[in-house]
Amino acid sequence: MLGSIDCMHWKWKNCPTAHKGFFVGHKRVPTVILEAVASQDLWIWHSFFGLSGSHNDINVLHRSPVFANLVDGHAPEVNYTINDHNYNTGYYLADGIYPQWATFVKTIPNPKGEKNKNFSRFQEACRTSLWCSASSFSYCTWTRKVLGSGDTRRSDDNLYHPV
Repeated sequence: MLGSIDCMHWKWKNCPTAHKGFFVGHKRVPTVILEAVASQDLWIWHSFFGLSGSHNDINVLHRSPVFANLVDGHAPEVNYTINDHNYNTGYYLADGIYPQWATFVKTIPNPKGEKNKNFSRFQEACRTSLWCSASSFSYCTWTRKVLGSGDTRRSDDNLYHPV
């Protein structure tokens, strides 16, 4: 697993009035979108930030550089075996809105049977790593200044790594 991929809408408290209409989406307040891929150890290894809140996950995915290398034939080297079958293509845990691509593993919508229920529980538990990473990231000083929320001095620089 390369990580969990998802988009989050962050409220933009200090959005200029002239731009509010462009940044208002389904949340009914101005937001900016963060697309991120995070591993279970809270390492954010891809981020694409700043699209307006009027976009959804699919619009963001089509504008994001996250799969540009895959299209060019360059991908992280990954080798693993499942049920005696060897794989060399990484995968991302994603929610149901993402397209049916081989690189996305989504939760089974209505799991039947213990095996499918366990898979769905495990997949959702792994996907929470992305939300944990994003909430930790949201306390980063520059993010809080840009979005205009909270105490801008609250930061632990040892937790953050350059992206």
